[in-house]
Amino acid sequence: MVFSDSTTNGGIVQDVDFLLGTDTTRFPLLDKARIANKALDKVFSLIVGADGRWQFDGTNQTDLPIGTTDLVNTQQDYGISTDMLVITRVEVKDSDGEWKLLIPIDQNDLDVPHYNASTSDIVGGYSQGQSLTAFLDTNGTPLYYDKIANSLFLYPAPNYNSTDGLKVYYQRDMDYFVGDNTAGSNAVSPGFASHLHDYIPYFVAKEYAMKKGMNLFVPLSNKLDSLVEKIVEFYGYRDKDEKVIIRPHVESYR
Repeated sequence: MVFSDSTTNGGIVQDVDFLLGTDTTRFPLLDKARIANKALDKVFSLIVGADGRWQFDGTNQTDLPIGTTDLVNTQQDYGISTDMLVITRVEVKDSDGEWKLLIPIDQNDLDVPHYNASTSDIVGGYSQGQSLTAFLDTNGTPLYYDKIANSLFLYPAPNYNSTDGLKVYYQRDMDYFVGDNTAGSNAVSPGFASHLHDYIPYFVAKEYAMKKGMNLFVPLSNKLDSLVEKIVEFYGYRDKDEKVIIRPHVESYR
């Protein structure tokens, strides 16, 4: 389903007008697009919450949600793009060019395991309340990262340069609708499973009905509730090709 398709009447705009009995005069395209984008935000939240081990990305994206930048000797702070809504994984190249997975930490809790880079062993912990400035302040191969505002802070900062040596895997928002009545913007479709696209026109119609005090609000809300269940069920089911492994929990009573 695209934003608008006046040829087949199969777009979001046409579905909204069908549900409400409106037209582009009573309910302009720009207003429809604005509310449809709120619906996209809601769908994104539902999908990310239900997506399990298969990280969602919009189907209308033309590249993978992986960002790279250079590692710079002694530089600890690396800016991240505002479209990186959810960071799922961070890796760096070491001085030999080998990729290493970084461990996420939070600045409010530095009681994290100490990782021995030479032996790859966990060798103890740092006490809570340690200064961020003092935390792994000797430059070397980064082991941890912390997200602060629109930046990633690496601990320790690198003591070498590496071209494209920092790699970030992330989830991003979907492409928004414009609603300016041009062919390109009208042809944009929601970037999630097509059989669930009905959520968008029903969401838009419900918002309009609520604003105008229409008696359609309750049935539209009920339909939306059922579509929410379908979205959560579908995106919670996508990783069913993976086998669930149940391991016994062993306790020692010695």
